[in-house]
Amino acid sequence: TGGRGKSFLGAAYLRLGDIDIQDHADAVRLLRQRPYVDGERVGIVGHSYGGFMAAMGIFKHPDVYTASVVRAGVTDWQNYDTIYTERYMSTPQLNPDGYKSGAAMTYVDDFKGKVLIMHGMLDDNVHPNIAFQLIEALDKAGKSYESRFWPNAGHGLGTGSRTTQNEFFDRILKPEW
Repeated sequence: TGGRGKSFLGAAYLRLGDIDIQDHADAVRLLRQRPYVDGERVGIVGHSYGGFMAAMGIFKHPDVYTASVVRAGVTDWQNYDTIYTERYMSTPQLNPDGYKSGAAMTYVDDFKGKVLIMHGMLDDNVHPNIAFQLIEALDKAGKSYESRFWPNAGHGLGTGSRTTQNEFFDRILKPEW
């Protein structure tokens, strides 16, 4: 988000997945106070860095988000492109706490919502192994999840990804009248 100045840009420096998702969760908490907002049916979705935010939202703020769709999300910065990551996080050796707190796997034990993990198997930006690491952490924690992988898709996912996402949210969040 450009045009907001150095202090805004620097707020998340060395702390990806901290202040940014906290700000989002706080905004949702405020919206939940409105009489026309069903605070028990809040979903979050994102792709790439947005997928990271969707993962961090559901795992760090289980009291806020009911469902999450993680689309090609970076869920562990140690395994992402260093030219991008180190610009915002420094190195894992110099910022071990930031890397740990910026990994979605750190928070899976508190997870109690529903998550759909979506990834293209030919993604050369956010490698599918990042999704597999999250799945392994969820398995170890005994947490349930859903996943959908596209064998011939890259970072943009494949045909039907929006339909898959929308069907997931309809199933999880749609009120039964």
